[in-house]
Amino acid sequence: ADQMAFRFVPLPAAARPTVAPEHGVFVAGLHLSGARWDATHGALADAAPGSSGVAHAFCPIIHFVPVMAGSTTDEAYAERLADDEAAPSAGALLRYTCPVYVASPRARARDSPRLLPNFVIAIELPSAEHADHWILRGACALCST
Repeated sequence: ADQMAFRFVPLPAAARPTVAPEHGVFVAGLHLSGARWDATHGALADAAPGSSGVAHAFCPIIHFVPVMAGSTTDEAYAERLADDEAAPSAGALLRYTCPVYVASPRARARDSPRLLPNFVIAIELPSAEHADHWILRGACALCST
């Protein structure tokens, strides 16, 4: 069984790390589809009006923090990030397990007669909405648009 898991920490929109984190890795360059990032609240929000959710929106830099599987509790998370001043406080927000794809599944189905593996990982993102809200909107993160 896997003994490692990740905790996902979206950095503030203005954050531009210049050095690698002590633990884990910063992932930049993702785009959101079916949702947008609300930098004020540090959480997912509905796509901009008129975008029909198809336009790809900015996704903040995500800090992938390694933790022992089964210890992804908030306490273990807090211990790992105790010295990380950039870590936002998500308060009582819910979390959406957001799939990350290489490219849009819709575009790949249309453009590629041969569907290659596309799923990369699922990341947890803060949200004021329950998961079904985002599932119905097809919310996902994309490595390329």
